Order: sequence, then structure tokens, then C-alpha cells
Amino acid sequence: MKYVLGLTLPPEEFDFLLLHAMNLTLEIALLFGSISAGNAMAGGVGIALVDGIYTLNEVLGRPVVRMSAGLVGVILSGIS
Repeated sequence: MKYVLGLTLPPEEFDFLLLHAMNLTLEIALLFGSISAGNAMAGGVGIALVDGIYTLNEVLGRPVVRMSAGLVGVILSGIS
């Protein structure tokens, strides 16, 4: 694994990129799971609520960790 697309990466950078990819995969999986759970609990309103809270979190500069923003939307759609 010396060359990746013709570039030589130092082990520290390769480790960072691998950890970042694993974290991003987990974030995307949690977001899609949250959207699915919101749909199951409140239909279209649940999807809109989860997406709205996630988008609001991104616009406000992530006051809540990105992984838990969708879960907050699911909790709110379950309460409503």
C-alpha cells in the first residue's frame, strides 16, 4: 500500500484519513437511520423534522455533535 493513486502518504496522514472515513461513514449511517425512524414514527413530518434539525445544526455551526443531531430529531418526532 505504498502508492495510493500515485502518491506516497506518510503513515500518520494515512491513519488520519482512514479514521476520518470511518467517522464519516458512521455519521451518514446514523443520519439515514434517523430519517427512517422519523418516517416510521411521524411520516413526512418526521422526515422534515429530522432533516430540519440536522440542517439547522449545520447552519448554526454545529452546536450539537453532527452524529447526534439526527437522533435529536427522532426524539422530537417521537414526542410530537
